[in-house]
Amino acid sequence: MALPESGEEFRRGPQIRLTSEASPELDALMSRWSDEIPTLYFVDICVANVTKRSRQAVEGDARKAALFDRLKELDKQQHSFSYLLALTEKVNDSRGQLTDAELEEQILRDAAALRAFFVHARVIESDEFLVSYVRALRRTPHELSLSYSPLAGQFRG
Repeated sequence: MALPESGEEFRRGPQIRLTSEASPELDALMSRWSDEIPTLYFVDICVANVTKRSRQAVEGDARKAALFDRLKELDKQQHSFSYLLALTEKVNDSRGQLTDAELEEQILRDAAALRAFFVHARVIESDEFLVSYVRALRRTPHELSLSYSPLAGQFRG
């Protein structure tokens, strides 16, 4: 990773570096290649909400329409999607206006919408995992109880 303002570079592990003049053809090739690599994508609440709608419903919002189209492009058998970020956002929502049962129902509807949206890619969390996460961590802002240890490269709770 290079920091443009300082010019410093940080490296970890083996790497391959390729430098080339950018051209539209090369950009298209790299984009196609990148889309073929099996990838796990994490969706947040905004992305999850787009998957609940039809293409026509997002037509009036250029950002949502572009996101809808990109998600459809990523709907390939080698890709997976995780609802974990959206789940964490919902479970830690300090406004907490929903009852536990209503929140569980909403989360399960979101997961069902994600599974229906993606024809080829899969959503990795099971309904059982989602419900157990809600029950275990509702109203527990776990971000505050974690500390990151840069030397160990891990979070400690």
